[in-house]
Amino acid sequence: MPLDVKQKDQFEWPSVLVDNPLTEDTTDRILLLQKDKKSKRLVDMASQVARERTEYREETLSNIASLIEQKIVETLLNGESVITDYFMFEPNIQGSFNSEGEPLDANKVKYSINMSVRPELRNILNNQVKYKVAGLQEQGGAAITGVEDQITGARDGATGRGHVLAIYGSKIKVVGATGVSKEGHAYLSSELDVDTEVQIAQNDPSFVTILIPDDLAEGNYQLRLETYFTSGNIPLKSARTIICPITIRIS
Repeated sequence: MPLDVKQKDQFEWPSVLVDNPLTEDTTDRILLLQKDKKSKRLVDMASQVARERTEYREETLSNIASLIEQKIVETLLNGESVITDYFMFEPNIQGSFNSEGEPLDANKVKYSINMSVRPELRNILNNQVKYKVAGLQEQGGAAITGVEDQITGARDGATGRGHVLAIYGSKIKVVGATGVSKEGHAYLSSELDVDTEVQIAQNDPSFVTILIPDDLAEGNYQLRLETYFTSGNIPLKSARTIICPITIRIS
C-alpha cells in the first residue's frame, strides 16, 4: 500500500534549544526534539483509523493489529527478518566467538533487533520533514508542548464547553506549596485578562487534563499553570508559571 500522507505536504518537528554541556561557549546550543505527547500504542492508532474510516470498528482494528504485532515478534524471535511496507526488522547477535561458534565471553553476547526505514518513508523524511525551533529551554525544562481535545482529537487549541482538554509537556504537574497534588492552579485567561480557574483531572509531570467549564464564553483564551512542582522531593520556593504557547479557542 502506498504511504498516504494526505494530512500535510510538510511535517514540522517542534524542537527547543538547550545549552551544550560539553562546551563553555555560551552560544553553542543543542537542538532537542520536543515531544508533545505520550508514546502512542496500537489502541491509539486503531482509534484514529476508526475515526477517519468509519466502516471499521476500533475493537476489530486493535485486535487485528495486536495479532499481527505478536506474529512479527514470534517471527523475529525465530531469527527471521520481517519486512513491512515502510520498515525492516532484523535479528542481530553481537559478541566474540571462537571457530566452533562458542562465545569467548558468554556474558558479552547480546541479542537485539535492528529496525531500518525503507525507501518510501526515507524519501519523505529527507524531503518533507523540517524542524521548527520553539525557543530556548528555560525554567529547568518546564514547558507545555501541546494540547489535545479528548473528544474531537483537535490539537490546534480548538475545544468546547464541557470538553476535557489534555495538556502535554515537561514538569507540568500542578502542585501546591506543600507539594500536594492539584493544590496549584490552572487558569484560562480571556482576551480581557479575566481569569477562570479550571478543574484539574489527571495530574502527572508530563500529562495534565482540565475540564472546560460549561458556562465559559466563546472566544480565545491563554492557558497557564501555576505550580510548585519539581522533579525532586522538595517543592519550589515560589510558584512557577507555565504558559501554553497555543491559543485555546472555545466554541
